Amino acid sequence: MKYLFIALIAVSSLTSVGQKHDKHDGKHTSEMHERLQTAHVGFITNELSLTEAEAQAFWPVYNAHKADKKALMGTHDMKSMHKNQQSMDKLSEKEALVLLEKMTAHRSAVTSLEQSYQSKYLAVLPANKVLMLHHAEMQFKQRVMERFKRGHEARTKKANHGKRSKDSRHPGMAREQ
Repeated sequence: MKYLFIALIAVSSLTSVGQKHDKHDGKHTSEMHERLQTAHVGFITNELSLTEAEAQAFWPVYNAHKADKKALMGTHDMKSMHKNQQSMDKLSEKEALVLLEKMTAHRSAVTSLEQSYQSKYLAVLPANKVLMLHHAEMQFKQRVMERFKRGHEARTKKANHGKRSKDSRHPGMAREQ
């Protein structure tokens, strides 16, 4: 019950994040995003064994960190770097140097952001829980990826099951050629 209460507090403290809407099924995408966010909050809360006071202090910092990281990853420079990386072999020496400088600057910005938020986390949580946060983040991502992979495999298997050939339905009646 305590963890449910903490998870509800955490969900209510989530900053409003623009949700990706698929033009064909925006409602489903939005609901799936919301369920994923709720599961993420519950997982982190449980893995860190956050007290009510810790959760109230932690989640606003975490949400700000997440928003800042998203903003950093969504910069125009990042998009152009990704585009250029797809055709690296076609870059001139000068363009390659510019891309390398942008990549280094971006890595520095990410490192600076992480250091800044580490200090903020340490202001609201003990060091062992901050360390556990990094581990819990990786675990959650792995579990989500495994679940999506299993779901994709199940959908693929189900789709292929309905597409059997005539010969596979009647093994003893295979066509002779």
